[in-house]
Amino acid sequence: MVEFWATWCGPCLAAFAKLESLYSQAMGLGIVIITIESGRTGQDSKIAEEFLAKHRKSSCSNYHDDGEINRSLLGDGLPQFVLMDASGKIVHAGSGFDEHELRSALGHLGPEYASLAKKPN
Repeated sequence: MVEFWATWCGPCLAAFAKLESLYSQAMGLGIVIITIESGRTGQDSKIAEEFLAKHRKSSCSNYHDDGEINRSLLGDGLPQFVLMDASGKIVHAGSGFDEHELRSALGHLGPEYASLAKKPN
């Protein structure tokens, strides 16, 4: 799964705590999470690294992009999530954070991921 976000994006930052919980569960089941910070300048990249070090405990791989990758995929806006199955086929793409929708998409990857579809108590 690829997440596009930015340090200046309020909805992105508001979703961080819930995403951290979801990512910890997903990565425990073998799903690879890549986050791409869609900053505007090289300075944004440094700010993003510092922010992630402080707020994300899961071991997601983070990259910096000027927005070109985000614009080349399905969806528009931030945060944006693109979920691919094991063969690389895009099975879900959406902008905005809807935890139920994202968990449902992850749960549909296969029976071994069904637990991700349920929001933890």
